Amino acid sequence: PQGPRATARVKVSNDGPVAGAEVVQLYVEAEGFPRSLCAFSRTTVLAPGEGSMVTLELPARSLASRYCTEKHAWQTPPAGASLRLEVGGSSADIRA
Repeated sequence: PQGPRATARVKVSNDGPVAGAEVVQLYVEAEGFPRSLCAFSRTTVLAPGEGSMVTLELPARSLASRYCTEKHAWQTPPAGASLRLEVGGSSADIRA
């Protein structure tokens, strides 16, 4: 069962001089929880100056829970905790 899902749309453009593709990664971070990769998608090859809209689908569960390897159980952030969404080519290359 897929269950509820969230959708994020991100515009990606090739600002370089050479054609290439990009893997767009969406990370979620909640108060008290480490950042985690929740969705990713590869663009088509983009010519220099070309742009593309990337749609990332993620389970709603990935926005509100994390698996704790110490407790061997899913945990949710406390009520009212804020979520931070980050997009980039990798966890070290966050762009939005």
